[in-house]
Amino acid sequence: YDASDIAKQVIRGGYDALFVDPLANTVDARAIDIPTLLGLLRSAATRPITVIIDGTMLPAALPPHLFRERAATTQDIVVMYYESASKYLQFGVEHCLAGLLLHDNRHRASLEKYRRNIGAILYPGAALGFPRYDREQLVTHIRAMSESALRVASLIEQDLTSSLHLNVVYAGLPSHPDYRFTKEFVYHGGCISFAFRRQDRNSSDFLNGFIEAVLEYANDHNLAMTKGVSFGFNHVRVSAASAIAESEWPFPRLYVCTLQDAECRALADAFSHACVAMENANMLDTVCGDE
Repeated sequence: YDASDIAKQVIRGGYDALFVDPLANTVDARAIDIPTLLGLLRSAATRPITVIIDGTMLPAALPPHLFRERAATTQDIVVMYYESASKYLQFGVEHCLAGLLLHDNRHRASLEKYRRNIGAILYPGAALGFPRYDREQLVTHIRAMSESALRVASLIEQDLTSSLHLNVVYAGLPSHPDYRFTKEFVYHGGCISFAFRRQDRNSSDFLNGFIEAVLEYANDHNLAMTKGVSFGFNHVRVSAASAIAESEWPFPRLYVCTLQDAECRALADAFSHACVAMENANMLDTVCGDE
């Protein structure tokens, strides 16, 4: 995830294209310094390179000048940028799907052909149902949910019971490995990821039991919450996220929308309660097995 290491590998390997996320949608939620990466590539490239950036986790957060700059050398660094607009860009609406692609005009003809051939067209009904807003509204909206997510992540990390069992990962926390530059982000989004410190607990069966305990507490305390893998909606979601790589362990992921302080505390308490509930259940299983 180090920008310098990535640039060296791309140049040394003679690659034509690089796919990169500013913030990875994984249990570690590692971040990449995109401005530094593009600067290194532009100064060292000896052949054209296409950099494709997936900004879904941090929508509309990269500086616009990154897409206008030309290489300092005679070689061209082509930047393409896309987001799944069925996440944050849907502004909380859950009934339409879309995507966003930002590209140089010279590629328009071929990209329109590809879009048509794969059926990636936003038809009138879906277009009419998609929310209308400007950048200021979007930034205000995501900053608010990021503040709630940081509050929840901090409360869970500071809770003695939760921290005993869980490693909390959020790009806005000082404990995040890339905090030296993530602290400068426009926002950090609403997704918090976790990993149980005991590796054997990062399994689908255990995580589903843990999530059920979280939901039970939330229901008893009138906290609107559902089980689901996506994010960007107007309700809190918790899931046992499966990594794309089959060799990776599943992990708990919490999506936090805009919440009041009392709701943030209740959500943190739900995780503490679930840790205790699962620990007690594990102890009971052990006693029954011994008998």
